Formats: sequence, structure tokens, C-alpha cells
Amino acid sequence: MAPLVEVPGVGAFVLSADEIFAIDMVRLKQPVGMLGMADRAKIRPAIDKVSGDY
Repeated sequence: MAPLVEVPGVGAFVLSADEIFAIDMVRLKQPVGMLGMADRAKIRPAIDKVSGDY
């Protein structure tokens, strides 16, 4: 539920899928990059596990 994703030019981060919905939109800043398809493929299963859609 916490895949490691690579943000090009920034580095690797652990995505905490169970906390992603708790972030207030006001706190989000400008995007620093875009995730590749391989990282996107890791995120969906993590969110599905949190939401119970697995």
C-alpha cells in the first residue's frame, strides 16, 4: 500500500496511498513532475486496497 515512485529530476518517494485522501487541496503546490506509466501502474492497486476494491 506504499509503492516507491520515481519523480523525474527530483528522486524516489514512498507514496502513502492510505493517507493520500487526507491531504487538503489547499496545501498542494505546483506539480514538480509527472509520473511514468510504470509508477501509475503501482498506484492503482494501492488505492484499490485502501478503498476495498481489490
